[in-house]
Amino acid sequence: MRNQLVSFFFILFLLISCNNDEKFSPGEEPEPIQKSELAGFVEKGPFINGSSVSIWELDASFSQTGKSFSATTNNEGFFEITNSMEFASNYVKLSVNGFYFNEVTGEQSSSPIILEAIANIKDRNNINANLITHLEYKRVLYLISKENKKFTEAKKQAEKELLACFLIVNKDITPEIASITDNNMQANILVAVSSILLKSVEGEVAKDAKFTELINNFRDDLEKDGRISEDLKKIIKDASYRLDYMSVKENIKSRYLELGKNVTIGNFHYFIDGDGDGVLSEEDYEFELPALELDSYFKTEEDYRKALADVLLNVSDITKQVYLFDALITHSVNGDMVSFPLDAIYNYQIRAENIWVGKLYADYYKAIRLVNLIIENGGMKEKYLKYKYAGVVYRAYYYLTMVELWGDMPLILKQPELDEVYDISRTKKEEILDFLVSDLLEAEKYLQEEADGVICTKYLAWALLMRCYLMQADFAGVSSYGSRIIQSNKYQLCPDYTDIFKSSNKEILLSFPVDDENNLPFNQLIQKGPEMPVIRYAEILLLTAEANMRENNTYEAIQLINQVRARNNRSLLNEDASENDVQVALLEEWKTDLLKEGVWFFALKRFGLAEHTLQMPGYMTLLPIPGHEILVSRNMTQNPGY
Repeated sequence: MRNQLVSFFFILFLLISCNNDEKFSPGEEPEPIQKSELAGFVEKGPFINGSSVSIWELDASFSQTGKSFSATTNNEGFFEITNSMEFASNYVKLSVNGFYFNEVTGEQSSSPIILEAIANIKDRNNINANLITHLEYKRVLYLISKENKKFTEAKKQAEKELLACFLIVNKDITPEIASITDNNMQANILVAVSSILLKSVEGEVAKDAKFTELINNFRDDLEKDGRISEDLKKIIKDASYRLDYMSVKENIKSRYLELGKNVTIGNFHYFIDGDGDGVLSEEDYEFELPALELDSYFKTEEDYRKALADVLLNVSDITKQVYLFDALITHSVNGDMVSFPLDAIYNYQIRAENIWVGKLYADYYKAIRLVNLIIENGGMKEKYLKYKYAGVVYRAYYYLTMVELWGDMPLILKQPELDEVYDISRTKKEEILDFLVSDLLEAEKYLQEEADGVICTKYLAWALLMRCYLMQADFAGVSSYGSRIIQSNKYQLCPDYTDIFKSSNKEILLSFPVDDENNLPFNQLIQKGPEMPVIRYAEILLLTAEANMRENNTYEAIQLINQVRARNNRSLLNEDASENDVQVALLEEWKTDLLKEGVWFFALKRFGLAEHTLQMPGYMTLLPIPGHEILVSRNMTQNPGY
């Protein structure tokens, strides 16, 4: 019997040994180890001075033996143990308990948190604890104990699954040696994950307790299948969109400066889904435009036509975004239909890191780059001048709407060299308008009364001149060109308002067909029909009426406004109507006849009524310069309030 018992325990020992061996790759088998020094960083942001650190001995089954070594951190979250330390195996658990610097709010936490890490210290004397080591901890142990994964395999799988929760793929990290100040890929990922989760509890009454609850729920959710719930995914998505990455970067840098250390925080925003599309890409925050191979362009007239056709596609795309912005900012759409990320505009929560604003800004300058090339090359031969000056008109359209949206803007007439990008600055709105007037006056000499495919008419140039002059308060100029268009008899109001948007017609100076893509915000919120006008005759009448009203030519203003009101079956103004009645009627037509066509918000701004009428912050009558542009160019300035 005794021999049988001995044999049983011997076989059991062998089985346990074999099972343990299967948990380790060759060269990683647990073995007793002695250390004279262990050090590292514990970071959320950095833990503050006096946070307690414990390094726990683990046995071959990754269970704590009860033996540990302790230390405390300094204000950078650094700890160091220099005693002689003996461990039963080279696998240890690091646990830290303390207060930390919150990189989102720029403040110290009001409650402590606990972070954990597991690591192999066989060939290293440093081990860090951070949010990623904490979130992966339970998943690593589950994969080892329940799925018989080897330690290294379990670590890699857990890290891959964890990063995928934040849409980060094809990136290998070793979080137990990562630090937020390393200025490398691992550091960027660590800051991104940390700041996203902190952002999700910002504004909570007990945000530190909520944060502890969140990260523990996260790792509990991840533990068994390597996935998180839809609720957690939504939390990450919403926080990613709202995260002010520039403030995070500045908060971390400022914290370390207080500690007498100058650190560089990398481009961690590349690991944040800033546009909410469920995919990380350079377009989330980075708007670099690849070089255009000019050797293949502008050799034949067909090249110019193709290039201008691309410009018109850009005009169409940008017009849709301008119309969308106007409708959102003026609450001309049902707020219940406005979803992430456009709700920030509708709810007046716009900021410099707003990805929609940043992409619109970038789209403008990509479009301007192409049209600049056409203008630059179109002057080489006389027969190509019409393409050049059509390009001048389209460029004027870009800059006019940009000035309305942002105010002062960089006036880019030629693609800058790489070293010039860092010195780009904003040109005064008044200088841009002067330039556009000069450009359009030159362009009208080369354009005809009839459109020629991609070549616009001179009437479009005149309409844009009217917009320029109105912004310059040159009301005589507005009236002059308005009268020219009216007296040409080329255009007229559609008797039936709905016919405007069915197909090209005599009310339209420029329009584009619209594909019925129901999944796009423009189609859902803005589209009135298969045709999208950019400028139409009703606007010409109202621009001319506004100019006459401002010059006290009330009678002329009334006649023009009444043309639009008659078409819309509204009561006509009496010839003796007061100036106030004329203004009210004019604003009514700007709002209703041209609803969702990108002009109502600009009209409110001209009359100084945007802030009062819309109950919006005054500074938001201009959009912010995107944060990325402020970072790239040392001369770029921000609009007030952002």
